[in-house]
Amino acid sequence: MDDGKPQVDRSVFYRHYSEHKHWGEKELTDDIDRFSRTVGKLKLSSNASILEIGFGEGRFLDWARSQGHPVEGIEIIPEMVERARKRGHVVHLGPIRQAVSDGRRFDLIAAFDVIEHLSVSEILDLLEDAECVLNPGGRLLLQFPNAGSPFAAPYQIGDITHQTALSEPALKQISQIKGWVVTQSFNARVTHKTSLKRIRWGVAHLIRDLIEIICGFAYYGARHPFDPNIIVVLERRKAS
Repeated sequence: MDDGKPQVDRSVFYRHYSEHKHWGEKELTDDIDRFSRTVGKLKLSSNASILEIGFGEGRFLDWARSQGHPVEGIEIIPEMVERARKRGHVVHLGPIRQAVSDGRRFDLIAAFDVIEHLSVSEILDLLEDAECVLNPGGRLLLQFPNAGSPFAAPYQIGDITHQTALSEPALKQISQIKGWVVTQSFNARVTHKTSLKRIRWGVAHLIRDLIEIICGFAYYGARHPFDPNIIVVLERRKAS
């Protein structure tokens, strides 16, 4: 409801976003496993080109380059763009439409923890722009807080810049308007390098899977993803 007060400019919060997220302070030793697991499900070719939207610290850019993928990034925070350029990445400041305007095309667009920052209208614009920069058969990989999970609230409401609560069904409803279909969805789980952590989290994930299956069938008649974050893969619907 509009109370007549001027709306807060979201860019104010992004000026201090690095501090809010504690970027540069975290031990991110599990990124290789996490990205390998996630992108591995897509079975990309070894030379598939990738564009990451909202690359933040640039960890996925680093991983994709280490795997031999031609990779570029887009970010709205100038500080993050400058940091990535210093590490030798090809990155752009601004939204897709402004940042990639010279006809380059990609096989995959990845956006980790990005679309929850957008309004529904902005998500529709993103899907439209993504179509313009993807090769035929290209895919869009999205990770976001799973609003269909009872455990997602700390992730969704813990950031004032989050605009839209999303679930797989909600994203299906939005994406079909622009001719996209969901081809994959799965829990965005973190893996660990050390054997002890692998065993501990392996047991935890097994318990979580059992809870997910039991509760899903008890309440919904099918398994329902309960992890706080979910990954959804979209493709353009083929013309009939």
